[in-house]
Amino acid sequence: MSNIIIMPLPDEHISGMSAVVTAVAREGKYLTTNTGFSEESTRIFTRDCRRQGFPQFVAVDAGEDSARVVGWCDIVARTGQPRGVGFLGVGLLPRYRGQGLGLRLMSATIRAAARSRFDIIRLECRASNKRAINLYKKMGFRFCGYDPFGLVLDGEVFPTVRMKSRISRLKLADEREDLE
Repeated sequence: MSNIIIMPLPDEHISGMSAVVTAVAREGKYLTTNTGFSEESTRIFTRDCRRQGFPQFVAVDAGEDSARVVGWCDIVARTGQPRGVGFLGVGLLPRYRGQGLGLRLMSATIRAAARSRFDIIRLECRASNKRAINLYKKMGFRFCGYDPFGLVLDGEVFPTVRMKSRISRLKLADEREDLE
């Protein structure tokens, strides 16, 4: 893990982020899509996030022959939600899970959100994703809803849970770890 660098998403890693989102989506267990997004739609999304000041971070494994994106995290506002409320999205390639990287990646992104305009972070995930739910609870997120029909994907229904917290109440990874 010492070769992992957490950084704001630079242009040269947009295609890598798109590839990671697609890989996680194809697992069919975590995201609201099973296909991911094209590189072009990821570039458009990134441009919009930057224009609006929404934080986007990536985890890059710099230990291989060339740097490779292995995870992403972003926090965005949604239409119809009060000002100051951001929605968290996060994902890691399978071999990088369970090592504390998700916590580091979310912590860096949440710190950037706090410097921006966000006070409250919300998220929604599949109720079956116990590993993620346990991490969110450990960080200080609290349940605020359950929807037995929260996600319909390819004709299959998946229950979802909603969680939220004020940024000031979250337990984040040590900031020095973000700078490795």
